Amino acid sequence: MTNDTLKGIIIYEKSDAEKNDFFIRKLTEEMSDLGIYLELKLRSEVDGSETTDFVVNRSRDYKLSQLYEQRSIRVFNNSIITELGNDKSKAQQYFESKVSMMPLTDGYPAVVKTVDGHGGSEVFLVKSEAEEKEALANVTHSSNKHFIRQEVATDLGVDKRVYVIGNKIVAAVLRTSDDFRSNFSLGGQAKLSEVTDQEQKMIGSLLDGIYADYVGLDLIYNMGQPVFNEMEDAVGARMLYNSSSVDIIKMFAEHIAKTMH
Repeated sequence: MTNDTLKGIIIYEKSDAEKNDFFIRKLTEEMSDLGIYLELKLRSEVDGSETTDFVVNRSRDYKLSQLYEQRSIRVFNNSIITELGNDKSKAQQYFESKVSMMPLTDGYPAVVKTVDGHGGSEVFLVKSEAEEKEALANVTHSSNKHFIRQEVATDLGVDKRVYVIGNKIVAAVLRTSDDFRSNFSLGGQAKLSEVTDQEQKMIGSLLDGIYADYVGLDLIYNMGQPVFNEMEDAVGARMLYNSSSVDIIKMFAEHIAKTMH
């Protein structure tokens, strides 16, 4: 490594770093092949003052991204994407004027979600006040949690994750499950899928005015029509590697290299 070598850091919470060892190792290797040095840092080890050429922030902390951005350090993803991708309430407020989303509701049945849950965790389909209380009682530190309550989409157990790099669609996976949640991490089945013209138009509307380096955009279906569900900021890659030959981590590395050169 020479003094001219680009150097970056990739940041994770400790527990997430352990779960995402494959992503970290492969991205580091791909960056190295492109002549760029990438070092893992845990969230507890950084405070935004580090000397680095760029940051891959996978900690889900948008305020940390802002600290680097204030110093004109390029962050993948930027703080706006990280904030919207990790707060379902803010995402609902921002995106519902752009595309179709399931409306918020005070009634039953409802899908109740913590605003900062991931991978289908802390998402509950409830049909009564008693069911809701029982479900939320199982949420860690539930008294400190914030929730949104949405109407239930008709087409349960199916969704589509659309992978985006540099605001461009690169792949999509259709997920199905016997559970109302179709998350791959919860046992759902996944296969490579096309993105319809209608869905492409929806993705374009979602990304209008914002820029996503690497995200997953999740669509659900209501009466057979696509409805935007949520944006995953620190999106994984395991599902795509298990269901296709798309090398999305390599594509992400090439996007970083192109952006930084």
